[in-house]
Amino acid sequence: MKSDYLNVCILQTDMKNQSAEQNLIHYTALLSRLDTQPDLLIFPEMFNTGFVANTVLQAERIEGESVEFLKQCAKKYQTAVVASLAIKEN
Repeated sequence: MKSDYLNVCILQTDMKNQSAEQNLIHYTALLSRLDTQPDLLIFPEMFNTGFVANTVLQAERIEGESVEFLKQCAKKYQTAVVASLAIKEN
């Protein structure tokens, strides 16, 4: 049945600076508690590492763990995902 509402899930949480692995584990735990199907998942800016002085050193390749996590979220929850992170190119 089509809904007249957009179900948005905004994840705003304390993050472990410079620890993408711990942050992804934390997001997984938060998402496991969802009680409704989101139409849109919105993660915080620099969702995987937080804002850090050495952003270049924290950047990941597009094939990295954080982008894979976002793709898995989109697939698992059949939803659009909004997030930002530093991407390493060349």
